[in-house]
Amino acid sequence: MEVLAYLNHGRWIVDCPKCGKVGATLAEPNHLVAHYSAENGLFICHKCYPGMIVRSGVNANGSLKFNATMRAVARQKAEKNGEIYRVIFPENRKEIELAVAKRAPDNQNWEPGETIEFLLEENQAYGVK
Repeated sequence: MEVLAYLNHGRWIVDCPKCGKVGATLAEPNHLVAHYSAENGLFICHKCYPGMIVRSGVNANGSLKFNATMRAVARQKAEKNGEIYRVIFPENRKEIELAVAKRAPDNQNWEPGETIEFLLEENQAYGVK
């Protein structure tokens, strides 16, 4: 199954087909701002499968440990249930990003179905140069 990426506040996002926007997630890795994102073009909802969230802890020797085992189990469950989704970006992704780049981050949005012409008309209507 596939999920369509959309632009929200300058970030590419995907929604879970099962739980909706509750499981909205970054469509590509950015570990500076998120504890979970789609990886390698595949999305597993972190709300439906909480084990997918990256969690760290400390081993007895002081080194960092991560929940790799929990993530592997969650991935197996999602695969069994047919709930690993392929992320689809629009073919004109770069054009979309350029069309909204001069907007304030909160207004850097695009939904599937919106055309470049529509985005440029919005820019003009709101005085974006």
